[in-house]
Amino acid sequence: MQKRTAFVTERCSGCGGAPVCRIFCPHGALELQEDRESFFFKKMEVKPDACTGCGSCITRGPRGTQILGCPWNAIRLIPVRDPRIQESTIE
Repeated sequence: MQKRTAFVTERCSGCGGAPVCRIFCPHGALELQEDRESFFFKKMEVKPDACTGCGSCITRGPRGTQILGCPWNAIRLIPVRDPRIQESTIE
């Protein structure tokens, strides 16, 4: 199975300063950050070194809908690209 990591989308509002995803993350991989575009909201940011891709922070998982995690469905799990492998270009 390919390693995955959490990715926070533009739908994130930081849950008004009390982010649900951070509560469910067992690895402390999510941090609340200032949103440069909105004074009223903050956004979550993923610490790549801490995220294991376990999916505890998301609303939907591989087994269907989960009631845990982000209530706004603003976090996705995406594949982690290995920086040691360069993608070849077709000419």
